[in-house]
Amino acid sequence: MAVPQRPFFPQPPARTRGGGSVLAVGRRVLVSCPGGATGRATLTDVKGTTPLATLPHGAEVEILGWQPRGANGTRYSIRSSESGVEGWVGGESLRAPAPPPPSETIVSAASPADGARPPKASSATAAPRRSGERAPTKAARRPR
Repeated sequence: MAVPQRPFFPQPPARTRGGGSVLAVGRRVLVSCPGGATGRATLTDVKGTTPLATLPHGAEVEILGWQPRGANGTRYSIRSSESGVEGWVGGESLRAPAPPPPSETIVSAASPADGARPPKASSATAAPRRSGERAPTKAARRPR
């Protein structure tokens, strides 16, 4: 008995992301031009045919939306933080800002030998409230 074969559907060529990352709507990102500091990214209309404005390399923008364009890559609707100009730009012209360096937290623990007593835990710091829980209320004073 012959095993039925799946019909042959040619697969589109695999696309590489080029090290890019997925950028979320509402996120603030930076313009990254191929020419570096001397380059500018062109903002276009939604179809990508009419130039509207240009932004310099390193300008901060907010992502308003995105649109997949198949082999042409993803396009993002952005708004400039400085000038407020809006338009569409290719995903290759945007990059996420570098994460801030981790802050060093210095914790000084007082030892009982120093004579220091640990702070009392109040009801506000004893445990975090859960969603839907009410905040602790002050006890009503009794009349004297």
